[in-house]
Amino acid sequence: MSLRTGLSGLLLILFTLPGIAAPRILHFSYEGGEDSPRGRSANLFAQLVNDRFPGELQVITHANGTLFDDATAVRELRFDTGAMDPPERPGGRTPNRLYNGLMTAVDLGMAARWARPLTVFELPYLMRSTDAAHRLIDSPLFAELTEPLPRSGFMPLGIWDGGMLNVAVQEIQSIGPDTLRGRRLNISDSNVSRLFAETLGATVGGRHDNAWVGTWWQLAQRLETGSDASVIATAHAYQGFIVLIGMDFWAALPERLQTGLRTAVMAATTANRRYATAAEARAREELSTRLGKDHIIQPEGTRLWEDATAPIRQHLRRRVGDALFDRITREFNSMAPPGTDATDDRPHN
Repeated sequence: MSLRTGLSGLLLILFTLPGIAAPRILHFSYEGGEDSPRGRSANLFAQLVNDRFPGELQVITHANGTLFDDATAVRELRFDTGAMDPPERPGGRTPNRLYNGLMTAVDLGMAARWARPLTVFELPYLMRSTDAAHRLIDSPLFAELTEPLPRSGFMPLGIWDGGMLNVAVQEIQSIGPDTLRGRRLNISDSNVSRLFAETLGATVGGRHDNAWVGTWWQLAQRLETGSDASVIATAHAYQGFIVLIGMDFWAALPERLQTGLRTAVMAATTANRRYATAAEARAREELSTRLGKDHIIQPEGTRLWEDATAPIRQHLRRRVGDALFDRITREFNSMAPPGTDATDDRPHN
């Protein structure tokens, strides 16, 4: 073996040793502040990874959409536009995107465009609570729901809580779904959300919204003192943020780093559920103080809302897949509280 060949081999070994090669960089982009449940979870994830893999893998968080807004982050993951490419690495042996990755946590409705089964989380009154959503997320069905994503460039690692969605309106006329008729509704950008507005006779809002759908935390960011708004605690759907990483970056990671990322996401998910629960409770109390207790309305039952939104479930069940929809419905009914009818696939009060 020549001296030149030996030196080349030594340099290659040194290049691949942890702590000697430049670390892989993973940019975690998300909307919302660092003090939001999503922000706190992202920061915890970054701390866990950076502490475990110094010199090998570094996670950098970007709050408030300062790197990308959620839609742009998803587009970058999907199409690899090159916006994430750093300067050329010395030697040029590895494509830049394998050492400079992107990660995000975006509304489930965005990911449902590429993985239709994820629509189950948005369907009104299919997920009755965050606990019900957790059971589905933590079950083997999660792999089935997210199975299409890797083919589109996304590696799903988990789902973080936002909370349950509620309805807020200005100058409330009733606590039933007819209160949204003719309203300009501020709602997330997804197929289910648009169908929700259309079914209940609302239009998707513009500059002068007079109705909103959101978690308690989201509504607290939007409703100001003196807005004459009331919140109806419909709890009609689960809002979650799916944690995604680019497939090229993920596939190039050694198995040890993949395992480390999964472990860190699991730990951050456990913490996230605490963060979100606490944030929702604080936001509800804050709104009660800001708007007045009489403006926080807890309906005695949700049957009117369930009946009015039933066409949405029927219309979109094929988007989920009839067999998968029925399976989820049966399994969730089997977990229903004692006294409910497990043979009835209609949500119960």
